[in-house]
Amino acid sequence: MYYTITSLFILFRYASHVPEHVDWVRFSDEIESIFTTKELEKAPLLNVEQFKPPVDWQMNAMSEEDNNICINALARLAEKVGMTVSVLLQHVIKYMYLNC
Repeated sequence: MYYTITSLFILFRYASHVPEHVDWVRFSDEIESIFTTKELEKAPLLNVEQFKPPVDWQMNAMSEEDNNICINALARLAEKVGMTVSVLLQHVIKYMYLNC
């Protein structure tokens, strides 16, 4: 995740004397271009076509090994989320017991 954020900072670096600045307008335009037409709010009568993925369904195929890796990662994530929820639930119950 760190490398992804760093690469985005490098890609959208603002052309100024401060290298930590990011050109937010250019970044926002690029991200919004994925989902909608730029400045759509200024052209409400514009006929926008809905995005349709390619029909080639085989490009979504995964090998058995990759599938197992994804399932294991999701299981670990679900376990971590479950532990966090159970800890939070204890605090909520305690709060309700003391204040209700």
